[in-house]
Amino acid sequence: MSSSFLRNRKFLLTLGAAVAGGGYFYYQNRTNCFFNQKWEKIGRISHLYIYPVKSCSHIEVSQIQATQMGATLENNLGDRVFMVINENKELCTARSFPRLVLIKPSYDENYNTLILSANGFSDYQIDLDMLRNDDERKDIKNATIWESKVNVIDLGDAASEWITKVCDVGSSGKLRLVYYPETKCVRKLREKHKIYKEMSEEHIGALQDATSFMLLNNASLDDLNTKLEKPVDPTQFRPNIVIEDAKPYDEDNWKFIKIGDKTVMKTLKPCTRGTFSAVDQKTGEHSKDGEPLKTLNTYRKIDGLPVMGVNVGVFQSGEIKIGDDVFVSYKKDDKTSNSDTKGKFSSYIFLNDNVKK
Repeated sequence: MSSSFLRNRKFLLTLGAAVAGGGYFYYQNRTNCFFNQKWEKIGRISHLYIYPVKSCSHIEVSQIQATQMGATLENNLGDRVFMVINENKELCTARSFPRLVLIKPSYDENYNTLILSANGFSDYQIDLDMLRNDDERKDIKNATIWESKVNVIDLGDAASEWITKVCDVGSSGKLRLVYYPETKCVRKLREKHKIYKEMSEEHIGALQDATSFMLLNNASLDDLNTKLEKPVDPTQFRPNIVIEDAKPYDEDNWKFIKIGDKTVMKTLKPCTRGTFSAVDQKTGEHSKDGEPLKTLNTYRKIDGLPVMGVNVGVFQSGEIKIGDDVFVSYKKDDKTSNSDTKGKFSSYIFLNDNVKK
C-alpha cells in the first residue's frame, strides 16, 4: 500500500473527525442554549391551525408535528405547501385576490386527498399520493415567491380553471395552482426581514411569508377586541398556534417557547401586518373601514407597520396538542408588557437602531 494513499486516508479520517466534532459542538451549543433557560409556565395551547393552500382558509386540528418546514399532519401533509400563481409564475395572495380566503380545504379520512370547497362550485380534489409519488415530475415550473425562485409542480389545467373561476379574476388572466415538493428550507431571507437579528434562512419554512410558524397570544387579541366595534377571532390573523391564559402582549418579551415536554421554538420577530389582515375571512372582501388594522395602528406599530403575534422558528421538533402547557424564557428576564408602552419594542430584535419602534 503506497505511502501517499495512507497519507490521504489519514487526512480524510482526520477531516471526518473534525467535521463530526464540529457538528457535535454545534449541536451541543444549540441544545444547551434552550435547555439552560429559566422556564416559566405562562399558558396552554387553545387552537391549532394549518393552511395547506397559501392565502386560502384554514383547517383547525387537535395536534400537529412541529418541523422546520412548518406544521405537518399525518402522512406529512403540511402547512402552506400549495400556492396560487399568475401567468407570469408569480405568487398570488388574498391581498390582490381576496376571494381566495373563501376556499375551504379539508382532507379525507386517510389523509390521501386534499379537498378544496367553495360555495357555488363543485369540490376540487387533489390526489396527494399521486402528487408526491410522481417520479417523472413532468410539470415542474420555476415560480417566484417574494424574492425567491422555487421549483413547484403545476396541478394542471383543470385546477387552473377551477381556481380562476372561484376567484372571479376577470381580466387579470388565468391563475395556476401549484405544489411545493421540497422537504427542506431553500428560500432566501427577504430583504425587509434582514433588520431582525434572529432571522435566518433555516426558519423560513415552506411557502410561509416570514417563518415556519406564527404564534398568537389570545390575551393580546382580547385586548384588541375591546377596542373594536366588531371583534375578530384568531383566524383573522391566520396563526398556526394560539396560546391562552398568558398576559396581553407578553409575547413581545419571550425568548424561547417550550410546548409540552419536547417542542422548543424561538421568537424571531414581531409579526407585522399588512392589507391581508384587513380582508374579512368570512366574506372574502377587503374591510371597508380598514379594521382591525386601523385600530391596531393606533397603539402597536413597528417600523410603521401594525403588529399582532410573533413569528417563531422550531429549534427542537415535536408534537403539539390542544391543551399542552406552554413555558417560556424571557429575554434578559424582562417581563414588562408592551401593552403598557404603546408598542415600543425593545432594540434586542434589530440589527440597528434606525428602526421606528
